[in-house]
Amino acid sequence: MTSDRPPYSPEEAAEVLRQVEGARQQARRPLRAFVGQLLALWGLIYLVMYGVSALGLADPRWSWFPVVSFGFAASFVLGARVGSAIRSPEGRALRQTWTWFGVVMATASFALVSQGAEDPLFSFVINLLVAFALLQSGELLSERGLVRAGLLLAAANALFLAAGAQTYALALAALGLVALVTGVLMTRRYAVR
Repeated sequence: MTSDRPPYSPEEAAEVLRQVEGARQQARRPLRAFVGQLLALWGLIYLVMYGVSALGLADPRWSWFPVVSFGFAASFVLGARVGSAIRSPEGRALRQTWTWFGVVMATASFALVSQGAEDPLFSFVINLLVAFALLQSGELLSERGLVRAGLLLAAANALFLAAGAQTYALALAALGLVALVTGVLMTRRYAVR
């Protein structure tokens, strides 16, 4: 015998949906904390490297490769610490986005270096790719702050390149500071409790 009564009342169904969404948001916390850690790490790298360049304290061209290599290694270590969250659908999509970003960035870097491209043009292309990866990450995690960060980086990248190499390096150092602070705040906000 079947009952004509639906299995859930509209109120019960709404409550179940709220619980599912709450569980989904809770599962995203480690991914958002991970993105915050990445923003803090790379924000610090941008702040230091572009800051050194803007202040004319040293020629950072020879320092970028070891610093970026360290940054990538640290990024993978941070990603490994996320554990099962990175195996969730959003985590897999985030990992795939940044993996393809690495492939495209390596390809672009090789092409630019082989053609003798120098800064700030080299940094401009790389930072456009970073902006796109931030936009994609923001869309995947429904994190408007990351979308805004990607748009800000893309706009600042274009505007300050037109202003000249010294202004460009200073602007990217400032964006590094913004990313560092944002990353620390995100890491604290989404820390797994």
